[in-house]
Amino acid sequence: MEMHQQPQPIKSWGVLLATCLICYLVLASLILWVGRGTFGAFMLGLAFAVYVGLPSFFIALAGFVAGKLLNKQQWLGYARKGMAVSGFIVALVIPLWGSNEVARHDVRQAQAFCEALAPVLDAQKASAGAYPANLAKLMPPKGLPWLFKDDSFYFSDGLMFKFSVPDEAGLMGGWEYTSSNRTWQHWD
Repeated sequence: MEMHQQPQPIKSWGVLLATCLICYLVLASLILWVGRGTFGAFMLGLAFAVYVGLPSFFIALAGFVAGKLLNKQQWLGYARKGMAVSGFIVALVIPLWGSNEVARHDVRQAQAFCEALAPVLDAQKASAGAYPANLAKLMPPKGLPWLFKDDSFYFSDGLMFKFSVPDEAGLMGGWEYTSSNRTWQHWD
């Protein structure tokens, strides 16, 4: 007659918590550095925490109460593990705050980049009589800020220029800087 050994509770808890922590760190990193405060990443993280994490926590809590009332130790073990997993899921709202800070940093970085180009554009207009149609000759060798994929953030008709910085934390909108008012204006 063979004896089957039950897994040791301490070991299974350690594996569960290590797995949850690794998954949490991977998802939090994706939210912070890939999502970067975009509206879609924010809504996806919030929806996952609210629509998966909270219901699973309450189901596990109900299982815990039922296990206590019916004196079912196995139910209590499953319920505790369910509450631990759902706690990690709900905690995904924490990196959402950080991702908004990353988005604000990206906007500030893009705005500073544009503001540094304004005197160069003014010098170009003073020497050539018009603002350049594109930034191909004026682009610095170090590259563009994160929010800019190409020079489409710049527009000029020769008489004026305009910079547009997307605000990815909102559904739509961004910031605009024109040669006429030299301040950043938010638009929706």
